[in-house]
Amino acid sequence: MRNQGNDRGFSHALLVGKLGRSIAHRLLLAGRGRLVFDKDAAATSAFQGTAASVATSLAELVSECDIACLCLPGPAEVEQVMLGGDSTGPIVRPGTLVVDHTTNSPAVVRQVGDGALKATGL
Repeated sequence: MRNQGNDRGFSHALLVGKLGRSIAHRLLLAGRGRLVFDKDAAATSAFQGTAASVATSLAELVSECDIACLCLPGPAEVEQVMLGGDSTGPIVRPGTLVVDHTTNSPAVVRQVGDGALKATGL
């Protein structure tokens, strides 16, 4: 999957959820989205029969993409996903662009960015 996402060679991935579902569908229509993930299987069921693949884990999602878009309920969920128990921080490769569409606080964004940089050795 890596580097087979579009004409620029980028593979896009999204965490789905309520907001992310619409964004993911738009990206698919534009030929950009390729991989989706949500802990709730009902959220990803909307992608059956589309060009999107459903990742089986958060680790799979971020290991297979160059651009990861987060669409989460709030700052606590961003912290948990990026720094918590099923953390993407250590598995996000250097060079991966993480786009956070969450209504978030600048302090959490900085904290997550610093944590991801430390975890990847940058």
